[in-house]
Amino acid sequence: YMKRAIPVILTGCIHHWPALRERPWSDLAYLRRLAGHRTVPVEVGARYTDDNWTQRLVTLNEFIDRHIVGARAGDHDDDDDGDGGRGAGGHGDGAAEAPVPVTNVVDGPARKRVRCLPVQPEGGSTSCTRASEVQAEPSSLPNRATIGYLAQHPLFDQIPQLRNDVCIPDYCYLHLDAATDDSDGDGDGNGDGHGHGHGDAHPGAAAAAAATGRPAVKLNSWFGPAGTVSPLHFDPQHNLLAQVQGSKRVVMHAEGESRFVYPHADQLLCNTSQVDVERPDQAAFPLYARARGWECVLGEGEMLYIPPRCWHHVRSLETSFSVSFWWG
Repeated sequence: YMKRAIPVILTGCIHHWPALRERPWSDLAYLRRLAGHRTVPVEVGARYTDDNWTQRLVTLNEFIDRHIVGARAGDHDDDDDGDGGRGAGGHGDGAAEAPVPVTNVVDGPARKRVRCLPVQPEGGSTSCTRASEVQAEPSSLPNRATIGYLAQHPLFDQIPQLRNDVCIPDYCYLHLDAATDDSDGDGDGNGDGHGHGHGDAHPGAAAAAAATGRPAVKLNSWFGPAGTVSPLHFDPQHNLLAQVQGSKRVVMHAEGESRFVYPHADQLLCNTSQVDVERPDQAAFPLYARARGWECVLGEGEMLYIPPRCWHHVRSLETSFSVSFWWG
């Protein structure tokens, strides 16, 4: 998948993290006790490309009270058991499971069925959707202008105790020049049949990586209620998005589709599309209807590999806590 620059969902890789087990981040009391007094930057507004978007400094307790607890009254997707209706989703014990297919967004009049990945889970299926058919979320979600998002924040540098609740996946140390043996078909490029994260959970991971010759891995946190949106954009590095709590819908387009997604001309936003993926303006951006790509729902306990310069739009479907790992 790295060599072909194809997104893939990996399951059974983070079930052992303390953040999903003995110290679950779904426990707001734990987060409050550990870091409630700490000040964090919060994005306020529907998306960072909007004119009314801003940032505020608040304590983590204030953020939880105002934007997590306060938003749940309008969070129609939040279910009682907190699993987003997807069941265990990778919390169980045992080895890593087979990758889960990502739904292809296919251009053309034919409703093609495309198998993204070589392994099809029992009862699973792939379907096709045109880029123009991606549906917008209902307006019953919380007011977009008041949504708060703790986004792309190096929370673990600020609160090292939380860093001990996650592990850097071994996938983050793969290189394209080494990703040649995929005899086991799991897409990890080493033919070993598994892709567990190792136990390196120390704040000095970057320094250790430099000392051992391993590439540095940048960790960021993404915490917010249902309805948070990251507009269609790309990042220059390999990305593993680990879903610790809740679920997210992700729409992706390969770098080769850039001519269809209308990047901003402004140098500061040149990695961001002008297109609202959920409500595309066909008159202003007619070529977007021809964009091919993928769509998936990333569930709790799963990781999504996003290739470098792969365009992606992300929406939280419920209260969500994610960790991204960038490398390469």
